[in-house]
Amino acid sequence: MIKHLLTIAVLFAALPFTATAADEEVDLKRQLLTASAAHIDPLFGYYHNRSAESIAWELEVNKYNAAYCFAVTPAACSHELTEALHAHNISAVLITFPSWIYLSDEDMDRYLPEKWRSWLMEFTNPEAKKWKFISYVYPEYNEWYAGYLANLVKEYGYDGVTMLEMMYPVYDGLKHNPPEFGDISEGFRQAFERETGYAVLPDFTNPDSPDYYKNNPVLMDEFLKFRTESITNFYGYIMDRVREVNPGVIIISWALGVSEPDGEDKIRFYNGSDTYSLVERVQPDIHIIQTHWPDWTNPQLPPDYVKRYQPFIDAARAACPGVKVGVQSDYGSLPQMRRNLEWVKAHRSACDEVLDNFLVYEFSLRDEVYSEAPVLKTAYIDGSGAVLTLVFDQRIAADSGDLMTGRIIKGAADYTVLSGVVDGNLLKLTLTALPSSGESLTVPVGGIADDPSVRLPLSQHEPKPNGRVNRIPADQNTTLTLP
Repeated sequence: MIKHLLTIAVLFAALPFTATAADEEVDLKRQLLTASAAHIDPLFGYYHNRSAESIAWELEVNKYNAAYCFAVTPAACSHELTEALHAHNISAVLITFPSWIYLSDEDMDRYLPEKWRSWLMEFTNPEAKKWKFISYVYPEYNEWYAGYLANLVKEYGYDGVTMLEMMYPVYDGLKHNPPEFGDISEGFRQAFERETGYAVLPDFTNPDSPDYYKNNPVLMDEFLKFRTESITNFYGYIMDRVREVNPGVIIISWALGVSEPDGEDKIRFYNGSDTYSLVERVQPDIHIIQTHWPDWTNPQLPPDYVKRYQPFIDAARAACPGVKVGVQSDYGSLPQMRRNLEWVKAHRSACDEVLDNFLVYEFSLRDEVYSEAPVLKTAYIDGSGAVLTLVFDQRIAADSGDLMTGRIIKGAADYTVLSGVVDGNLLKLTLTALPSSGESLTVPVGGIADDPSVRLPLSQHEPKPNGRVNRIPADQNTTLTLP
């Protein structure tokens, strides 16, 4: 009886999914405007040792129709991935860090012009050296980066492009000891002087100085204004070149958001990020509001926090009528902040109320990967006509093929599994004979498990850091219809 009920339950769960691939023409650029999108970082282990096709399938059966593909360097770009996403009617966006944060010096030497060290931001607190940010005030860098990014979009056929974490990376910096604020590099000071006529920057460490930020509010206002303009002008300059080289590409602007009172003023003060001026200059197709760390690190963050982002949403729409607005949701970057499935569902509902599209960071960090057994969503006969491929909603263990060998799949006839090969979330089965299109199959999937070894070690579940093995109950069957 339990086995029968499990079969019925999984049958209904699987019904909405079919092997669509590229069955019909989809405008992948326009689709982005109202997409359900997820970040994917190809450098994470979850995406290693599997085909691009399997990544595209996993996104599709989880109901995502766009992927924001991280590429801090060109090494993370992939023709195969873009082509696989397109074959599944999934839009592909290039998302990158123009600051080049998170790279080693060796990688910076490999990818950037040799002068890159002279373009780094500096801060008042020595601890801030952990932030290796390229500044926005160097025309030579801006010209180089504009060509670099425009050509990357063209080379890999992305449908959209965005640059994230365009900011001066301090928040509540004046509460630190010593205070943390910047950019105070010599190159920034020279650019500031050329623009404003002021030969000095505000002083954040000596209250007795006449240029202390509280003692000279005019100088401080000019400093804050210049920082914001440097981000806005950089973003606009780069995206103008991207448009020139890639006509029709979807341009996506990106700025910080926070749900605290006076959030706009705080972000403008500490980070130089201003939604209105950025969107007004760039005139993007989409604007994304990044959930800032004071929100996503808050264990008590309510699932409808995006409704408190209304000032940022309104600013974007006022600056560019017709722009589509979304929020980058982050509920997985730290174990103690990971949200359960009920929270995620309520959050998605709130996003759908106030936003035009949905974007989550990061696809491989979703709670199901750490807490739920794999679910068989659909199946198809591959192009060679020789293999039945089962499509699960997450990566499965490497021994799943051996586990399935010898089992019988019931359809119009009994089909014995001769062998199986795992490819990410795909299980490719060789059978004694192949079923036909439209045939109803009952597949014995009991015992198939996920693979904790490929997860980012951020589990909120024991054993930490990778979490537990989640296995399908031994007697479970899934019934589905072949497309």
